[in-house]
Amino acid sequence: MDLRAQLVGVDVPLFEIGNIVDASSLLPHIYDLREDTPVNEPNGLVYTCRGGWIDTAHVRETSDLVFFLARSLVPRLATGATMELPARDTATTLVLHPVAQEVLDRLGPTRVATILARWIAFRIAIWHEATTWYGYESVPGFSERLSAFSIEDLYSDALGGRIGGELAERRDVATVSDYEAAMGIALPRVLDRLGAQPVERSRAVMAALDGRWWTSTRRVPDVLLVTHRALPDERRETWPWLVADAFDEDLPSSIADVCPGAIAHERPVPDHVDDVSIRSLVDIEWRPGAWADGILPFEDRTERVFRERDLSALVAATRQSMRLLLGDGFDEPRAP
Repeated sequence: MDLRAQLVGVDVPLFEIGNIVDASSLLPHIYDLREDTPVNEPNGLVYTCRGGWIDTAHVRETSDLVFFLARSLVPRLATGATMELPARDTATTLVLHPVAQEVLDRLGPTRVATILARWIAFRIAIWHEATTWYGYESVPGFSERLSAFSIEDLYSDALGGRIGGELAERRDVATVSDYEAAMGIALPRVLDRLGAQPVERSRAVMAALDGRWWTSTRRVPDVLLVTHRALPDERRETWPWLVADAFDEDLPSSIADVCPGAIAHERPVPDHVDDVSIRSLVDIEWRPGAWADGILPFEDRTERVFRERDLSALVAATRQSMRLLLGDGFDEPRAP
């Protein structure tokens, strides 16, 4: 909140990222896989009672990808296919193996494609978070390590995947324009159901977390600005962090009346289609560019490729690397 930036040790004047937005001010939605339209959407963080912090940019981006994937996979399910996916940080190849006809008959092609799309998009989201820790920069020369696995990222991605999947299954959402209009309605509605808080309450929550999950005295792009991170694990891959989780004692008086008694609402990402493991149906390969020549821990540097089955090992390596810098307890809401 109210982030300031620093360049070669000097604060950048007249630069501040407010970062907190109101759930009712998120129109328009612009599908960001359409090449002819620049994306200029109102985005930021919203605190919700049941989903904790939501990053609306992550929600939108993952929803768009799931919508794209679901519609692209439907005609390829029976035969299988190899697809090159839109990518920011690396070349991404998706290999789809044929889905059994009985599964397609039982669930329907659209439903099967949507389940696959949500899983694929979420695995890509995990990959992207890891790449920002290991050197990928969307703006060359501006490190993004401070935002790698930020506590709201994966939950927001899972939420976006759920929305994009639901819209992909709707018969009245046939075109990109239909999707943009439907997303403009769906996103504020979902945030409201999660208990989205107005800007001033969200700001009060963020202020209460200063010194616990982040540090306002640090400047962008200092990696120590964000002191706690949420990495995926088998126990709670998409479990949100609520503000109450940060405190052993009662909540500070400034936020005592924010979401009293709130219960976290998990957003699980399916890993099976019917009773078939998605890993038996889908392979993902990433071939990163020159940015990865530094510390990205390739299993085989001569091949320079990561596969989806390598993702757990990459997350484990990332967790260990983060622990060395951020200390024990960095991946828990309350530090020991």
